[in-house]
Amino acid sequence: MVSRDFIHHNTDRDTKAPQTIRDRDRRIPEKKFHRVSHFNPTGIALSAFSTGTNSAPIPIASGDFKNDCLMDIVVAKPGADNIALFLGSGEGTFAIQVKIPTGATSTSLSVAIGDLNNGNLLDIAVANSDVDNIGILFGYGNGTFASQITYSIEERSYPNFICVHDLNDDFRLDIIAPAKSRDYIAIYFSIGNRFFGNQLAYYTGYQSASSIVVVGDLNNDHILDIIVGNSNANYLSLYRGHGNGVFYGFIAYPLNGTGATSFVAITDLDNDARLEIIVADSGGDFIAVLL
Repeated sequence: MVSRDFIHHNTDRDTKAPQTIRDRDRRIPEKKFHRVSHFNPTGIALSAFSTGTNSAPIPIASGDFKNDCLMDIVVAKPGADNIALFLGSGEGTFAIQVKIPTGATSTSLSVAIGDLNNGNLLDIAVANSDVDNIGILFGYGNGTFASQITYSIEERSYPNFICVHDLNDDFRLDIIAPAKSRDYIAIYFSIGNRFFGNQLAYYTGYQSASSIVVVGDLNNDHILDIIVGNSNANYLSLYRGHGNGVFYGFIAYPLNGTGATSFVAITDLDNDARLEIIVADSGGDFIAVLL
């Protein structure tokens, strides 16, 4: 049985002044988090690196996994029982993939990277959909990792996304993953020493099929909020942060679309120092901008 606290609505609004977000990035050198892109105006692929037959690679993240100031690439492979790590040379070329096991029939659909134990080394978090868990691979700083540690979500929850953020302002990264078939997002707060606490669940709406999570300060109060894109509901599920790891019960933000949200991003599009939300609707073949 999964041990968790389940939250539909949070009505306990602490009267204490909310904490503010301090400089979260100073925990980890900025160099480790650059996203890699290599523009070629001719449109011709510069290089190709095999992930294996029928591996079906999808999400990609990049970071310096061997502390040599060179960027590496990690790829989730739903068609294999592992994720692929490509170690960079610094010249746009990469070594043959290193396969990092994620478990039999794991169907890893998403990866996120960060220093998950404050060891000043990059680690990897994985959403293993078909075995209903999230996996954590602690890095050794030389391109190798400890064996995967897993945290169960719920049977037939099918997590298909994962992200890491410091949600309670304690300078430790926490983990968020949507339980797509169970209509909630699962949060695991870091308690230090490579451990995470029991699952805390936030309801996303009946048959919403939550599929994507983004985190940011939507109302400029210096406190992180959570935005969830649902693949079977014509709204976003928004959670206002209280500043101490507590989030108010979700607000359903209506979308004028098909209800098949496939991706969500946030950024300041109009230079007003406020974040806007961009939503991709795979059912309607369009993107929407929420100002």
